[in-house]
Amino acid sequence: MSHKRPLFKAIFPLIFYGAAFYVLTYPLMARFSTHFFTEAQLDRLQNVWNLLWVNNAVTQLHQSPLQTHYLYHPFGVTLLGHTLNPFNGFLGIFLLKFLTLVQAYNCIVIFSFVAGGLSAFFLAHYFSKSYWGSIIAGFIFAFSSYHFVHMSGGHLQLVALEWIPLFVLYAYRVITKPGMANALLCALFLFLVILCDYYYFLYCVLIFFCMLIWYAIRLRSLYFFKKDHLFAFIAFGVTTMAAVGPMVV
Repeated sequence: MSHKRPLFKAIFPLIFYGAAFYVLTYPLMARFSTHFFTEAQLDRLQNVWNLLWVNNAVTQLHQSPLQTHYLYHPFGVTLLGHTLNPFNGFLGIFLLKFLTLVQAYNCIVIFSFVAGGLSAFFLAHYFSKSYWGSIIAGFIFAFSSYHFVHMSGGHLQLVALEWIPLFVLYAYRVITKPGMANALLCALFLFLVILCDYYYFLYCVLIFFCMLIWYAIRLRSLYFFKKDHLFAFIAFGVTTMAAVGPMVV
């Protein structure tokens, strides 16, 4: 039985957060195939259009979803300033292969809640080393009133907050334990954040700079000029600019 315990502890957070979503949103799952998991109309329709457009742009038109000719035809318009949340769109491309639009939308909502709880669990466990305390932390983060309000409002881009805790975790690691792996993972999670929402990206950048300043005060030195930190920050900066730079500019 002992050899099964680590496996159980590894998958329990997924089961727990999935079950929590079912219970806290009951009887929403009974309408999984017939109703979008939102009470809003306009914002819901906009985000449904986002899913359809990203799927259409990538799989049929074979073009970037960040530009469309469906609006302001025939000249088209950029969607860089639009709340497109491409991450959910790319996830929708996969889901729409075997699910209806309603089911794909609802799967994305469920994924954001469960993955949000799991990523917050990882962040809390890294600092506290408390398994059950981290389960509670992930629950508080994923099932906050903020999260439910935006789910109800149809703000799919704001529901997708699942990558923020992982960025914070690896931002802390690249600052305190500089290394190439931590730098690249930090850049990856920041890229995933901007693919969900620009505001979340801004908040993550502010958090990163606050952590840089905090660690400099703690060490009482300009540690970022030391060899190990310098290489890690260069790797993080170059990777981030390559992935995020074009969207920011």
